[in-house]
Amino acid sequence: MKDRWGVRNHIGTINAGALCSLAELTGGMALDSVIPTGMRWIPKGMTVAYIKKATGTITATSTFNPELVQNGEVIIPIDVKNQALETVFTADISFYVSHAPAKT
Repeated sequence: MKDRWGVRNHIGTINAGALCSLAELTGGMALDSVIPTGMRWIPKGMTVAYIKKATGTITATSTFNPELVQNGEVIIPIDVKNQALETVFTADISFYVSHAPAKT
């Protein structure tokens, strides 16, 4: 995510809400890439840690074992780093995974 005026807060760093949105987008895409056909997910909760001020272009990644994705609650970890590859923010997002209803 680029550091631009629209994502900054009053002290000139990237806004906490923007970091949470980036984490949810990253976690959702990561989960969506491994979820079995016929399953769906919805975010249920998020625990975050603001490690240091986020400035400049930042990158969010998620590393987890896709074999742990099953029916029920799944926790997806997110790590957000700045250009110097320092962690500035972390999140553990709880997703509820379930079988999608049959289409009629």
